[in-house]
Amino acid sequence: MKYKLWISMLALAGVFAISGCAPVVIAGAGAAVVGTNVAGSSVDSKTNVSDKSIQFKAISLLKNYPELQGNSNVEPVVFNNMMLLLGQVPSKALADELAHRMAQIPGVKLVYNQLTIGNPVNIGGYVSDSWITSKVISTMVTSGVNTLKFKVVTEKGIVYIMGMVTRQEGNQAASIAANVSGVKKVIKVFSYVEDHAKPADMPVSGDQETN
Repeated sequence: MKYKLWISMLALAGVFAISGCAPVVIAGAGAAVVGTNVAGSSVDSKTNVSDKSIQFKAISLLKNYPELQGNSNVEPVVFNNMMLLLGQVPSKALADELAHRMAQIPGVKLVYNQLTIGNPVNIGGYVSDSWITSKVISTMVTSGVNTLKFKVVTEKGIVYIMGMVTRQEGNQAASIAANVSGVKKVIKVFSYVEDHAKPADMPVSGDQETN
């Protein structure tokens, strides 16, 4: 949880889709927050404040789990009231519990659980992933993409992109990221404005363009 959030945008796949008190839908396993870049936001000020409040509460919740101290790097990333839960934890039972608990935080619409079981990513991996994130963001900027509509996170060479965008914007961003050197795969989690925030979860391999 010591990873710095810069500003940018994010996309992901995973699908621990949880909504308030609704049943939890679990799918996929995932990543750890390493090299999170956050840079601005296209959401309105009220939602932005809500996102920060949710993240603060999520981080506070993690302090209730002593088994995580020095044994994980769990990172909740929030955008437009959706949470991407990344990191490594000691057991699947703990991963499931954390996702359920996060879903109960007021204001959370969805939780995408990408927690994996194992040891935290080391500093070398963090530096490498941070560099990839920076390259993805800079390439998006030079390609004319409005990065304020996205959050980008990289872990073990896998790039997660989250955003509230049109399908064209989402596909363009994912395609650009997939062609950045060092990127193994791109996972999108978008709220498409055409679909009234319907989540998308289409993985894109490193050298492959989206359809």
